[in-house]
Amino acid sequence: MILFLIIAVVLIGIGTTLLILPFFRSAKQNSSSNELPQSQTSLSILQENLSQLKVEHQMGHVTDEDFAKQQEELEKRALDEVLSDAQQNIAIENNFVKKLPLFLAIFIPLAVVGLYFITGNPNAINPPADPQEQQILQMAKQLEDRLKTDPNNAQGWVFLARTYGALNRLTDAKNAFNKALSLDPKNSDTLADLADLVAYENKSMNGQALDLIDQSLAANPKNPKALALKGTAAFEKGDYASAIKNWELAIPNLGPSEAAFAQGLNASIAEAKNLLKPNQVVATNPALTISGKVMITPGLQGQVSPTDIVFIYAKAIEGPKLPLAIIKSTAGQLPTSFVLSDAQSMSPQFKLSQFKEVSLTARISKSGNAIPEKGDLIGFIPKLKIGEKNIQLIIQDIQP
Repeated sequence: MILFLIIAVVLIGIGTTLLILPFFRSAKQNSSSNELPQSQTSLSILQENLSQLKVEHQMGHVTDEDFAKQQEELEKRALDEVLSDAQQNIAIENNFVKKLPLFLAIFIPLAVVGLYFITGNPNAINPPADPQEQQILQMAKQLEDRLKTDPNNAQGWVFLARTYGALNRLTDAKNAFNKALSLDPKNSDTLADLADLVAYENKSMNGQALDLIDQSLAANPKNPKALALKGTAAFEKGDYASAIKNWELAIPNLGPSEAAFAQGLNASIAEAKNLLKPNQVVATNPALTISGKVMITPGLQGQVSPTDIVFIYAKAIEGPKLPLAIIKSTAGQLPTSFVLSDAQSMSPQFKLSQFKEVSLTARISKSGNAIPEKGDLIGFIPKLKIGEKNIQLIIQDIQP
């Protein structure tokens, strides 16, 4: 706020100086140029009076002696008037010229600042803090105060660690998790949370994260987060079979509120299956597949990068909300051919071959999130029969 005001004052000062500078330059010019018209006016009066006096002298109404005296008096009076008018005009003009720049120098900045505070938005200089972040900070402060009086509350340290994580205070989060584990060393959830944090910080499943995952599964072999992390570690190593196995074990242990997590795992399973047996679709009965080509309209090509993720999936028109089959690709491979079959099934309970009609979607995601997001680029065909081929699916819309 202070820096903004300083910059604003400096800029207004420069602008005002450039505006009033011509007044100082013209003051000297005007003070001399305005004297001439006043002298010419007084000279005209002198000439008129002298002319009248000469006429009266010639007619004998004025003697020679009176003529000489009156002529001298008229010349003196006219000269006095010339000097008086010139001095008065110069004084008035100089006074105005002197005062006008001072008036402008004061009035313009005050007017600009006042107008901004009336019609502008002064609060925009210091935008308000994110309410959600403020709420998290307040929560962290409350937890810190509580743990000062109750330092042996293991669950309280877990909550504080997760709050620090939301604020991206990773070191503080790790310290809080370690404090919780010192009080409850075999808590499977806390071990999985710390493993997730360590992997996030290191951008990979390093040795420490893997050790924490193993400890978590030793305490609870069905911990869904630990199983999901173990699957991710296997996927990073190219062990797609182990990745699929761990992710499939994780899904049944997720709660009703973790549907998005389950959907993400199913998409990862489909991708791993595709990588594990990329040629399996060739032997599939064509009557139980849908195939064709996905392309993007030229008008949207400038909005994607080659590394953006492309999801191609079929869904039941009436039935489960999860995709029946899905393929994951990249925008750099567009246009790309595809074949969807039971080999890309996301769930053994719901397969593509079990339905007669499906919808088909192609979606480009910059985040790589399996869940549709605002701004994703999409192509959609609302109704297709199983067995159709040579389908042309064009990505031409933007997810609202």
